[in-house]
Amino acid sequence: MCSGMLACGMVHQVTFTIYSGGFSNSTVVWLAILPMLAGLIVGRQAALLWFVLTMFGAGTFYVIELTGINLPMAITPTGRLMAHAGLVFGWITMSLIMAWVHMSAWKAK
Repeated sequence: MCSGMLACGMVHQVTFTIYSGGFSNSTVVWLAILPMLAGLIVGRQAALLWFVLTMFGAGTFYVIELTGINLPMAITPTGRLMAHAGLVFGWITMSLIMAWVHMSAWKAK
């Protein structure tokens, strides 16, 4: 079930990256959260699997950009701003959650 949910997240993020300019767009960074979530929810093997999958996905966008292929920018300036805000505030929130989980686990020992 966890991998299915993460796969949906990856499909969403890959699609968003395709239509928002590719590797140079800041939202591709959201791929980085998938191995972390897999590790927290399932364990090390799932984290490693999602590390490989997301590295392949991000690497694909990197190679596409290196070869000079221009992906479309179908996002409006307001949409780009909203996506960037989601990235910034989302990572801040994830940092809090990670610290909270870590401290809760540390106190439980």
